[in-house]
Amino acid sequence: MATVKIKKSVYFLFLCILLSACQKNVSSTGTVYSKHNYPVPNVTVVLSEYTSGKDASLAYKTTQTDNNGRFMFNYSTAKNRYFSLDVLCDSGWSHKQPLDREQLKHIDLHLHK
Repeated sequence: MATVKIKKSVYFLFLCILLSACQKNVSSTGTVYSKHNYPVPNVTVVLSEYTSGKDASLAYKTTQTDNNGRFMFNYSTAKNRYFSLDVLCDSGWSHKQPLDREQLKHIDLHLHK
């Protein structure tokens, strides 16, 4: 009986290691610009993760732009995921979707009304 529990534990550990190997650490950077092409400071940028371009969001992360309108996300994600980046503020809004992991390495967002 104890041998079966040990085998299940080893199998579970092996499975967890395999699944974590499918994850990749990614950094995304960009700048939020107003409709007049000026950097917009102190606005919230939302990064949402999807399994396809049509599903409900699996998870989301938020960050604030700095004084120069720049933002950065550091996250770990599976290979076949899609993303959206959203900004909503008094200066306007921006929505980009679907984006894959490679498109998110650097992306600038331009607000419009």
